[in-house]
Amino acid sequence: RETLYKSLAPSRRAEAHARVLEALEQSANPPEELAHHAQQAVSIVGVTRTLGAIHSAAARAQRVLAFEAAVLLLERALAVAQLADDRSRIETLLALGPAKIRAGDAPGGASACSQAGALARAHADAELLARAALAYGSDYTPGVTDATLLGLLDEALSGLAPEDGALRARVLARKAAVLQPAPDPLVPIAIAREAIAMARRLGDEECCRHVLSAACSALVYFADPAERAPLDREMVELATRAGDRLQALIGVGRLEFALIELADRTGADAQMGAYTKLAQELRQPRYQLRPLLMLSLRAALDGRPAEAERHLEQARGVASRTDDRTT
Repeated sequence: RETLYKSLAPSRRAEAHARVLEALEQSANPPEELAHHAQQAVSIVGVTRTLGAIHSAAARAQRVLAFEAAVLLLERALAVAQLADDRSRIETLLALGPAKIRAGDAPGGASACSQAGALARAHADAELLARAALAYGSDYTPGVTDATLLGLLDEALSGLAPEDGALRARVLARKAAVLQPAPDPLVPIAIAREAIAMARRLGDEECCRHVLSAACSALVYFADPAERAPLDREMVELATRAGDRLQALIGVGRLEFALIELADRTGADAQMGAYTKLAQELRQPRYQLRPLLMLSLRAALDGRPAEAERHLEQARGVASRTDDRTT
């Protein structure tokens, strides 16, 4: 088959792939197959259609937590996007950056987002710049103030309209998160509350989900757990409804911590079980770490130091298998 395939002229191969694509589109087929044939037939079906097919396949890969596969698809899309305009390149980079971050390649993800930001800046497109800033900040590193991210967010805010808007609310929420821990924790907390109030005024569920995800990061160690717990619970519900298991995992972890502070042992245990289940589905060491740390904390609180140290030693073993700075 490979010998016959290679014997075909490039134009005939493209025509054959185009015919296969047409046939596959008539019934339910894996998006990855459609993306493959579209890319091979790009000279016939066009760049826009090809990019649409690849982006759809990458989105599906991320929904099923196949982040590495999503990265490979989006890198192929980026090669195709070189044949299109800057807008197509920016959109592809904005998808590729978070996918790389979720796959564990934080530097590669940051680079893709920075490229998107540079292109958006060159076109004086405030909305695309805001999206680039949010993509750059799609991961959270507790206890670290990223000056580059903060600069991007401030630049994005200066370009967005001052009235209520989904992008403005999300950028404000992410700024609150990156500012914490602050010399005065109440400053980021005030920004976080402003972002949440704006999202509620807009009545946009997707906006509210993303705003809560970022804003609650600014609240987590400083605001009253009685305020945080309902917000964390709402975020988990919205993320679960949207099918975003990683976002749900983050919310569950924060909710568990808030319930421990509220002395709700039963509720915290339930959240620990939910977190462990989601972490196993994600299959990445950084998410396997927290259950062990929480078990160590529980044992220490209950006066079982030997058990606490055993869980902590297991956590060290997990942390040694990743270069993720959050571990």
